[in-house]
Amino acid sequence: MEGIKLTFTTEALWEAVAIAEKKRTGARALRAIFEKAMLDLMFEIPSKGDIEEVVITPEVVTHRGKPKIIRKAQKQTA
Repeated sequence: MEGIKLTFTTEALWEAVAIAEKKRTGARALRAIFEKAMLDLMFEIPSKGDIEEVVITPEVVTHRGKPKIIRKAQKQTA
């Protein structure tokens, strides 16, 4: 995902914390929670050259939704 901005909403971060607390795993589990949430992205995104930013929301963390994909603006030719 090199060259692509990765943004986590504040709500997504708090959702991950809530999951870690519920599992009683604490901060050590945060990495695993985010890796699991982003696993498909890590394989899909590099093959698409028009993506500028990926926004991770609480729905992504809980596996109930997909991330917001922001595509690069197409350059207009003169």
